[in-house]
Parts: sequence; structure tokens; C-alpha cells
Amino acid sequence: MEKDSDKVAYCGLYCGVCRQYLEGQCQGCLQNHSATWCHVRTCCMENKCRSCASCAQHPDPSSCRKLNGVMAKIIAFFFNSDRIACLKSIKSRGLEAHADYMAFHKSRTIRKR
Repeated sequence: MEKDSDKVAYCGLYCGVCRQYLEGQCQGCLQNHSATWCHVRTCCMENKCRSCASCAQHPDPSSCRKLNGVMAKIIAFFFNSDRIACLKSIKSRGLEAHADYMAFHKSRTIRKR
């Protein structure tokens, strides 16, 4: 699996092991300029944050409405994804170590418990 911090999405998911990314059907979060529908991506880009983990407005990502909106909750339920846990991993490990961890576990997200 590819270990690359550039494959970590703004919301903490790891594109480097995503089937669609690996099959060339998706460019990944950072390079996908058509992903204007993603409010999290747009917010991070506007505020020059590499990920929500470095957001000064919401040091606790749980308090961000964009990250925890209705659509985000639906996606989280569908994929059994805990993006808050991913962001906490980035905060505690750092971006590169988070990418290594996700690639090692071959997971694009940390699963909800």
C-alpha cells in the first residue's frame, strides 16, 4: 500500500487505499478539483488548513458543523467511518504517521466503534 501524506484527505480519510483511487477512478481529495460539493474540503482550502486537524476555529473537530453536518453523518453511517477519530490520529501522530498507520492497516478510515 502507498504511504503518502498527500493521500490524506482534508477530513482525515486516507485516499491511498481507496479502491476508486487505486483504480484511477478518483484523483484523491487534494487533487480532485471537481469535488466542489465537499464543504469540508472547501473550508480547509479557504482557511489554508492542510486538514481539519489544524483548524484554529474548531480545535475540537466535533464542534464543526461542516464536518458533522447531515450529509457527513449519512456518509459516516454508510461507510462506518469515524472521521473525528481520523483527525484525532492526525493531531496525536502527525500527518505522515497517520498516513503510515492507515496504509499499514489498509484502511481509508478508522471504523466507528
